Amino acid sequence: MAVTYNLLPIPKWYFADKAGRPLAGGFMFTYSSLTRQPKIVYQDLGGTLAWTNPVIFDANGTQGPFYWAFNSAAPTDLYFIEIYDADLVLQWTIDNYGGPGSGGGSVVTTTTSIKNLVANNVFYRNLGTSALGLAKNVTLAPGAHSGLAGNAFPDINFIKDSTAASDQITFTAFPFGTNPVPTDITPPYYLSYVCNNIAGDEGIKVVRYPITANVKNLENQAVTISFWARRNPASGSPTIAINSYQFFGDGPGATTAFRQPLMSYDLSTIPGWNKYVLNTTIPSASTKTVGACGNSALFLEFAYPINAACNIDHTKLSLYAATLTGTPDFDTFDQIESLVNSARTGDIRTSMNSFQPFGWVSMNDGTIGSATSGGTTRANVDTFPLFSTLYLNVIDTYAPVSGGRTGAGARGSGGAGGASARRICSCRAVVSGRGSTPRSWARAARQRSNVRRAAARSPLSACARMRLRQSVSRPASSARACSQIAVVAG
Repeated sequence: MAVTYNLLPIPKWYFADKAGRPLAGGFMFTYSSLTRQPKIVYQDLGGTLAWTNPVIFDANGTQGPFYWAFNSAAPTDLYFIEIYDADLVLQWTIDNYGGPGSGGGSVVTTTTSIKNLVANNVFYRNLGTSALGLAKNVTLAPGAHSGLAGNAFPDINFIKDSTAASDQITFTAFPFGTNPVPTDITPPYYLSYVCNNIAGDEGIKVVRYPITANVKNLENQAVTISFWARRNPASGSPTIAINSYQFFGDGPGATTAFRQPLMSYDLSTIPGWNKYVLNTTIPSASTKTVGACGNSALFLEFAYPINAACNIDHTKLSLYAATLTGTPDFDTFDQIESLVNSARTGDIRTSMNSFQPFGWVSMNDGTIGSATSGGTTRANVDTFPLFSTLYLNVIDTYAPVSGGRTGAGARGSGGAGGASARRICSCRAVVSGRGSTPRSWARAARQRSNVRRAAARSPLSACARMRLRQSVSRPASSARACSQIAVVAG
């Protein structure tokens, strides 16, 4: 026979009366569920400190912790509980309460996250079919983007270092009514990559998935990576690899980005679609240095064979911050939309409210820059993504950089904490509010959209100050001016 004392799932109780009010000064009587004889509840794991019977509630209707006695020789003898208010009016009862291992105490409960950290791994809102002969950097579908700027590319991208190959990417919908990925939830699309010739000078060819800004967040974390893939029969090399890619930011002092091959796979060993699961650890970043611009990030890469023809499909690359054996995951399109279409760096919102939300800066003719820049609207390294976006997407006429955009006053001269912090760049909103016309707005919008993807790839200094001018005039019917604010790091 063994008597144990179990701390059940709610160790400290809150009691309410029938109207939902705190049961201040109420009572809890505890009995044997078999004999209805008084049965004591305890205050400690060893069963040495007994509560009074009845237990009296405090002024807030709370009391505890409660350790409930369990006798292995009488496993059906649990607790019968009666709850009374301060006037000894019965409120409610519960029978057969308690039992072994049903709560805390000496029992340790482990919670495992099964949330996939790869945003939009089903390629919602993809580009469709690429041109034949892919460029070195192509944005394929929206993905994680918050805090990603400079050479920490937002969204899901195809990246290679040679354009000699004749290759193409196509996003294909799974046929309706089929179940190509058994034991999982069928995604809407898969990515098909075809390379028809051997380039000979390739060093890297990957689909890169952003996981998170701040490279240190997941260092040394045990993770599970899974994906579905297939090699189309007799179509070139069947070997792919999964890499982690740690980018340590732009600006002075940054450690060179580190690509760690985690596992390679021969897709020819299993015909058709197959799910591959890898338990591994994200490499340490303890000996690395984040650059002055502060835009470090962690990525996963699906790597194709280099200098070889291939025809490989994949979908649902997933990352879990836990050791799992593989689990189905599913996000609705609304969930994906809420993430990939959240506010991005450079977005502008117009409001009659003067409140400035966190993560935004007012376009108030002030300046932004690093902590040492003297920026009047915001002086912080977190302005680097906005500085980067404006620097690369707005011509010098509208966003002049002190010292110019070459040499010491511009690219590569330092990050947000670098030596050139006192340079001033005046950015008149993207389009000046003084004398701007719908046509000039359209020109600026076209300029931004045409260069966005290339723009985020260039090194630059975020040390200068940029001027952010309000660019919407007061409506005739309004008593006050509309204010505009721009996202700092969306």
